[in-house]
Amino acid sequence: MLLLPWHPRPLLILFVLAVAIAYVRGWRRVRRLPLERAPLRRLATGRLLALTLAGLALVLVALVSPLDYLGTQFFFLRMAQHLLLLNVVPALFFIPNPLPFIWFGLPFGWRRRVAEHIAGRPRRLVWTRRLTGKGLVLILFTAATLVWYDPGLHQASRAWGPLHDVEVAVMVAAGALYWWHITAAVPRLHDPLPLWPQVAYTAAGALPIKLAGLFFLFAESPLYAYPTPDLGWLSLSPLRSFHLGGAVIWMLGGVAYSYAALWLMGLWLAGEDRKPWQPRAAWDTPEVMLAPGWEK
Repeated sequence: MLLLPWHPRPLLILFVLAVAIAYVRGWRRVRRLPLERAPLRRLATGRLLALTLAGLALVLVALVSPLDYLGTQFFFLRMAQHLLLLNVVPALFFIPNPLPFIWFGLPFGWRRRVAEHIAGRPRRLVWTRRLTGKGLVLILFTAATLVWYDPGLHQASRAWGPLHDVEVAVMVAAGALYWWHITAAVPRLHDPLPLWPQVAYTAAGALPIKLAGLFFLFAESPLYAYPTPDLGWLSLSPLRSFHLGGAVIWMLGGVAYSYAALWLMGLWLAGEDRKPWQPRAAWDTPEVMLAPGWEK
């Protein structure tokens, strides 16, 4: 594996390292605050730190490691890369709500300049809010999931590096915006959905991925002209690689959304537990137990 071609992306590596350093610095600063003075202190846990750093590390696995090269040789590994960029990386990154920690990890002068820049351009904030609405983001996410499987576009992105970079950028942006809405992470420019619409919005992300996987899984011939490489330890025919790619996104494409739906349900149950206890006399009466419409 180490002898396979790596794809050095210096700017990407520097960016990921800078974000990781800022996050760890901010996390450590928040950890030093008294619990009663900073609500954010409750999110500064080791588990959430590990989730965020794992998400950043998987960016490098998807785009710098030999997986990027193997994705041009095997269709199922291309699908694994897509799942990382669309689902796993944004989920691991946004579930811990990391942006406040990254903000506290930046130098004070940088924070002041960014705050002044945002405060001096309120119209940009309004347009950002309009262009990142939940409906538009869901459409963008669905399009980013399906449009790159057009045979001509898929072949071109596999063969031409700059178009592949555009594909990666679109998938990362679509996945990040969608999971930003799912987790309601900071910055919150939009009102959160009620619980059950939020669960439905979360589950909707699995549909385009599942449909693509189902189509690939039962196709009689591969749609894309992948080679038939023999790496010794990995040798698959194009059709078997194609079917395996369908199986990968069919079985694993909805895992992140199922976890997110369960997480939302957990928040709802926790809220139910916090409701004040009512004595039985408040709800166990003949009038209250009547079916609707039978009050009279």
